[in-house]
Amino acid sequence: MPKQNKLPAKGLRLRWMLLIWAAMGILCFLGIYGTLPLNVSYDRWLLNGYVEHDATQHYAGWLAFRDSAWHLPLGRMDGMGGAVLTYTDSIPILGILCKLLSPLLPETFQYFGLYVLLCFVLQTVAGGLLIRLYTKELLPNLAGPLLFCLAPIMLERAFRHTALASHWLILFMIWFLLRARREGKLSPFSGLMPLLCIGIHPYYLPVLFGLQFIALAELGLRDRRSLGRGALILLLSVGATAGFGYLIGALGTTSGMGGPGFGHYSMNLNAPFNPLSCSGIVWSRFLPVLPQILGNYDGFNYWGLGVFLLLGLALALRLGRVKGLGGFLRRNALLLLFCLGCFLFALSNVVTWNDQILAEYWLPARVLRLCAIFRASGRMFYAVFYLALVWGLSRLCRLRRPALRQGLVLLVLALQLLDLSPALTTKYASFRRDRIEAEYAAADLTGSPVWQALAERGPKLKLLDKIWDYKLAAFAQKYGMAPDINISSSHFNGGIDLEALYKQYRAELEAGTPEPGAVYLSSDEALATSLAERCPGLRLLTADKYWLLAPVDLSLPEP
Repeated sequence: MPKQNKLPAKGLRLRWMLLIWAAMGILCFLGIYGTLPLNVSYDRWLLNGYVEHDATQHYAGWLAFRDSAWHLPLGRMDGMGGAVLTYTDSIPILGILCKLLSPLLPETFQYFGLYVLLCFVLQTVAGGLLIRLYTKELLPNLAGPLLFCLAPIMLERAFRHTALASHWLILFMIWFLLRARREGKLSPFSGLMPLLCIGIHPYYLPVLFGLQFIALAELGLRDRRSLGRGALILLLSVGATAGFGYLIGALGTTSGMGGPGFGHYSMNLNAPFNPLSCSGIVWSRFLPVLPQILGNYDGFNYWGLGVFLLLGLALALRLGRVKGLGGFLRRNALLLLFCLGCFLFALSNVVTWNDQILAEYWLPARVLRLCAIFRASGRMFYAVFYLALVWGLSRLCRLRRPALRQGLVLLVLALQLLDLSPALTTKYASFRRDRIEAEYAAADLTGSPVWQALAERGPKLKLLDKIWDYKLAAFAQKYGMAPDINISSSHFNGGIDLEALYKQYRAELEAGTPEPGAVYLSSDEALATSLAERCPGLRLLTADKYWLLAPVDLSLPEP
């Protein structure tokens, strides 16, 4: 990062700018998604998923948690295999707060739309604070934050992996680091970022602690007397984060803290300029879609043509002053090493280019187990994008001619918006009520007469074999059927032995003693047919891809 010299221009007071940035974030959200996600009592888009079915998993986790008794750790739930909120990606800090307020909330309540709105606000505010480190000039302070708000990597996660849209955590930590360079000390409030992170989603903890450590190391190299204070801040930050993690169940539960996927859900080398994300959403009006391989779709890291223009201009300005290059490299040595580390981890030990595996190298088993904790490694590259964006904007803000720097910032923003317009249009259309209602009526479960009848009656649902279905979990939980199904992340085992539970339910049917009023469900036709023969009081019928054994007197319609 360049030196933060005296600010070149005056502008509005900070408190006014904070309000303006917040309003800009709200307007961006409304322009991309409209108002429908903000209707807390409307959940049909969640029951059928957004882009993919992870949003349904998050909602199912909240539904099960709301219906559970209070436990320690606070995030544990009674159903869903005894999972905790962290491992259903249901934003524990919000889920716990909303459960406390549950008696005051409507029967149908979802907080995911409000949280993404908050992410847009905090993303824009953090971007504005970063730009204000380099200029108070009004136009860059208005246009620049929108580049952070229009970051494709944040927009792609919003409502798909809602908790992972919390990129503002990274931005605020970068801001704390750059402020520490100016003021000669790191704010203790920087420790709030990891603390909030563990309460939202722990994936960004390595990035946040890495940036915090760099800030403290830079200060220590400048003045050794600051080492003690810096070490205390870091220790308190780690301790508070770990303590809160244990309290909510993110740490210390039956999680294996690792699983398959490292080397699969990685970043392709073409990711920064490949505008293709999950479900075929295209992010560029100009650049062609490039092929991918393995699980590279989760390593989506497209930067946008506007950002490429910005970085090209910044690089030209930097190379035009070769004299100061050595000082720049020395000043940012730790940050550059950090970026290199993020880049290599994002690529993983299986390096891909387009639809080819270029290299695959051996790692010790212990290292692989450690990497598996953050197995979707492509997400670690987000910090590199934001550091590059801050650097590019800082270079433009240092141009001496006001008209030139203002014009270039506007040009960059306009090009970014134009380039991303296909994806933004797609996202806006996906939240049209008529489209959601049509999908709801036509989809499995929500459009099935059998399942609608079950929803009206609300019998207990007992699974006979392992089923991994977020839609089933959310639908059944919403209508009081309390399914025994594990929807946690694949590396989390939950607190209940579901295999033993399924075996117990099968034994009930084998003995001809089903639980009165309960409905048994299986994905195995042969198993369901065999067990139905032993229980004449149960009726065997199909519903979508499942086989149901329901009491005859439940009077379910024919599929």
